[in-house]
Amino acid sequence: MFIYALLILVVWGGAIATDDNCEEGIGGGEKCRNLSEVGFFEFPQSEADIDRICPRALRFLECLKEFEDECGAERIALHNYSRRKVEALIDLTNDICRKDSQLHINLVANLDCMKNQAANHRNNCVNVIREKLENLRSYIRETEREQDMASDMWLDYQCLYQALEIGCYASSVSENCGKDAEDAAMEILMRAEYLDDFCPQTSRESAIEVMKMLELESEEEADVKKHYFNTLNVFVKF
Repeated sequence: MFIYALLILVVWGGAIATDDNCEEGIGGGEKCRNLSEVGFFEFPQSEADIDRICPRALRFLECLKEFEDECGAERIALHNYSRRKVEALIDLTNDICRKDSQLHINLVANLDCMKNQAANHRNNCVNVIREKLENLRSYIRETEREQDMASDMWLDYQCLYQALEIGCYASSVSENCGKDAEDAAMEILMRAEYLDDFCPQTSRESAIEVMKMLELESEEEADVKKHYFNTLNVFVKF
C-alpha cells in the first residue's frame, strides 16, 4: 500500500525474505529479517519515533549490503532488489534522519497533519479510485474472455491505480498540510523509487493512453500528471 510505504523510511521494511542458506554469510537472512521488524510500517507519530526507527532502518539496509557481499544478490528474495537501490535508500534514510536536513525538518513539522491524511486515505481516496477504475477492470476482463488469454492491460491498470492514489494523497496533503508537506512526501517517493515497482518503463506511455478511458475530472487528471507522471520523469505531451 502506497500510503504506508511513503513514510516507513525504507521501502522493503517488513517484506524482507532473504535466503538463510548461505552458511558462510553473516548469519543469513534471519539477521536482516530481525532488523526489519522494528515497526517500519507504523506511521511515525513524532520526531522521537523517527529517532527510534532510524538506526535500525540503516542497520537493516547495511545488513542487506553485507549479506549480498557474502552470499550474492541472487540470495536476496526482495522485489526489484539492486545494490544501487539500497545505496539510494541509505542516502534517503540518512537525510530523513539528519536533524538539520530540509527533508527532516519538513517531515517533522508536518507529521501530525500527514498522519491524519493517511488515516482518512481509504475513505477519501482508495474507495473513490476503485470506483473510478471499475469500468477499466470490466473492460480488461471482457477482453480476456474474448481473447482467452491474460491481458497486458493489467500493467496499465496498476500504473493508473498508483497514479490516482498518489495524486489523491498528495493533493490532500498539499491542501490540508501545505507545500512543505507535499514536497516532503513527493521527495521520499521519488528518491525511494517506489513507483518503479508498480509501473515499469514499458507500461508508462501505454498507461497514459488507457487513462483517457477513465473520464477523469480535469482536477483529477491534473493531479495525476503533476504527482505521478512527472515523478516518473515521463516527458510526454498531454
